[in-house]
Amino acid sequence: MFDDVTNTNRIFIAVSKSFSASNWYHITTTYDGSGTNAGMEIYIDGSVLTPSRTSAGTYVAMSNTGEPVTIGKNAQSTTRSLDGEMDCVTFWGVELDGGQVRKLATQELAGTDINP
Repeated sequence: MFDDVTNTNRIFIAVSKSFSASNWYHITTTYDGSGTNAGMEIYIDGSVLTPSRTSAGTYVAMSNTGEPVTIGKNAQSTTRSLDGEMDCVTFWGVELDGGQVRKLATQELAGTDINP
């Protein structure tokens, strides 16, 4: 989800997926900077999933508002957060395409460190 500090202007995508506590997963989200949820995708282990897409208000894309970035938790909720571990969190300066995401997922799941 991308939103402003008031949570009234946002774009959001989600998928319904069950995870096993004994497995690692490679999860990638991409965003093309368009200001719409049509420009967002979610990949798990290199495969794109079909998300549900919602929005509210008028999201005007990212800007430096001085607000913190929250990963693995819904910033507006005290009960909706990641129940697990994260490793190798990376931000790319470009939108990755499906082939690039698949390559990174394959390398990472095979034990190759993909950190630049």
